[in-house]
Amino acid sequence: LELCPGGLVEAHEGELINSKKEVTEELGISPQNVKIAFYGNYLYDASDGRAMVYVSAAQYDGPINPQVEEVEEVYLWNTEEIFSEIQKGTQITPSSIQAFKYYYSLWA
Repeated sequence: LELCPGGLVEAHEGELINSKKEVTEELGISPQNVKIAFYGNYLYDASDGRAMVYVSAAQYDGPINPQVEEVEEVYLWNTEEIFSEIQKGTQITPSSIQAFKYYYSLWA
C-alpha cells in the first residue's frame, strides 16, 4: 500500500512538474484543477538502494478516476486514520510511511 502517488523524476522535469504529473495520471484528474506545494526532500536509504524523495502536497476538490493500471484502490484517510493504520500494522511501504512522517513533522 502506498500512501500517495509518486514516481521517478525524469531528467526534463522538476519536482513540482513531476508531482503534478503523477497525481493527475494516477488519480485521473485534470492538471488545471490541481495545486501543488513542495515541502522538501530527503535521502531514503533502504536495503535495496537509495532514493531522493521529494515531498509535496496536492490540493484538489473534485471527482477522481484512478488509473486502473497503476491504482487498485483509493482510501481517503485523514491524519489520525493514517497513524492508526500504521499502528495496526497495515502493510504500507516504508518509504511511504517515512514521507508521510516527514510531511506531518512540518505541521506538528
